[in-house]
Amino acid sequence: MNYIQVIQELFSRRHCIREGGLHPFYQIAKSRGSSYSGYPSVHIAGTNGKGSVSLKMARALELAGLKVGLFTSPHLESFCERITINGSQIPEEIVRQKLPLLFKYKELCFFELATLLAFDYFLEENVDIVVFEAGMGGLEDATNVITPLVSVITSIAKDHEEFLGSTLDEIAYQKGGIIKPGVPVVLGPSSDYPCIQEKTWLCRSPVYQVAAQPGFYDLENSAVAKEALKILQCHFPLTDAHIEEGIKNRPPCRFECQGRVIFDVAHNVAGFQRLMEAIALHYPGQSWSAVVGMSADKDIRSCLKLLAAKAAHLYLVPSPSVKAIALGEMSQLLQNEGILHFSPKPSIQEGVKAALEATDGLVVICGSFYIMQEARQEIFRI
Repeated sequence: MNYIQVIQELFSRRHCIREGGLHPFYQIAKSRGSSYSGYPSVHIAGTNGKGSVSLKMARALELAGLKVGLFTSPHLESFCERITINGSQIPEEIVRQKLPLLFKYKELCFFELATLLAFDYFLEENVDIVVFEAGMGGLEDATNVITPLVSVITSIAKDHEEFLGSTLDEIAYQKGGIIKPGVPVVLGPSSDYPCIQEKTWLCRSPVYQVAAQPGFYDLENSAVAKEALKILQCHFPLTDAHIEEGIKNRPPCRFECQGRVIFDVAHNVAGFQRLMEAIALHYPGQSWSAVVGMSADKDIRSCLKLLAAKAAHLYLVPSPSVKAIALGEMSQLLQNEGILHFSPKPSIQEGVKAALEATDGLVVICGSFYIMQEARQEIFRI
């Protein structure tokens, strides 16, 4: 198989959600040796912010002269973005060679196969440390086979409720599943739940609680990353200067400003609230329109209402994700709420064009990771 065929086969297993927890994956991972334990690691879970905290930590560790693996999800343009070493993506040829060897595990799904690939690649490349971002939840996430030097829970909010639970306590319980005996735990300001505190007590894990940070939401991500990095200073030649420089980093499409366009992958209610706060903070009093496409498994009604309350106009676009909500359904949701300042567009390209032509001020592109690639291509083409 060529690279494209390999990725197509991998994506064909995307929705293989297995009942019964991690047991099959654990057994397979253990049977394959030490590919997930042959290096020190950091484990990061949370509803929002975990991708940003992961990148900030990885960059600070890299500045300290370390060879740093980083495993994150989802990707914006290429699957290879998910697995990097010191910022360089895993080569397509390595993916082409190694993934087919893992396809024999018929019981494993997309994310589990990607995790095994990352385990193997980082071990073979002899990294000094790996920063692992949990995919979804924590307790039953494939990354949870590791025993890290530090565990991080960035935030707790409603998302993926069909898998993690309908209440914040249930979601917190799943996120708290990454806590390991004796391993220090860093908690973001919204992660201090009784079930998490109980887990840290049972595991006798030291707890480092980060206080709320007023202002731009990325300050909270930086504070969480900084606290976790300080714990790692006793393991690596990591200076305060490395930390301060590393936490300045932010992944693409996290309030990424390109001229008068803002890309932000806000995709749940908490994320949209933070996006609204950031716009008000950085662009007070300015009018703006939004280009939005969403997945059907989100609280779409609440997210669209938040956007519509602040945006001058909404341009609804289809997401290429198989989980995408149809334009007609988004339109109907808005109409049911008495919201009429929106225009459905048949493609992301047309939505971006229409927003730029009709809007003198800011254009905010948000709602799903899956619309960002085409939206960015259209903006940069213009």
